[in-house]
Amino acid sequence: MQASLLLNQRAVAAPARPARRSRRPLVTRAHNDDDEPLPLFRLPSQEVDLKKAPKPTPSLGGKTIGDELALIHKEYRKAEDTARSQMEAKLYSSNWAGDVYVGSNWNILTVLYLIFMLVPIFGLLAAWASYGVYWGLMPGM
Repeated sequence: MQASLLLNQRAVAAPARPARRSRRPLVTRAHNDDDEPLPLFRLPSQEVDLKKAPKPTPSLGGKTIGDELALIHKEYRKAEDTARSQMEAKLYSSNWAGDVYVGSNWNILTVLYLIFMLVPIFGLLAAWASYGVYWGLMPGM
């Protein structure tokens, strides 16, 4: 009996094995039998492809660099004003003032208000119209 108790104590008190750590944390292997590691993160290549290189922007016709910068600034401001006017046309409507919802005259509260006001009014009208026909009769009549 003591042998089984001793065996159980050894099973419980067995030291945990330390986890195996990879020497390269950002590298994984394609298969177990592969020797060539595959990097998880790749740096961009330093080669420049001339076909995909950005083309220089054409000149706007300025004689000096200052004139060219002034023309670029003018084009930028014109594009910005066009974009702003298009955005404002989309932002303003009958229910919206920019990014603030102003709503309309009809919403759930006005509908509930009408229901709570009209139900008693229609009930009183129906009672007035049916007086003497369905109720309010004398017992002997």
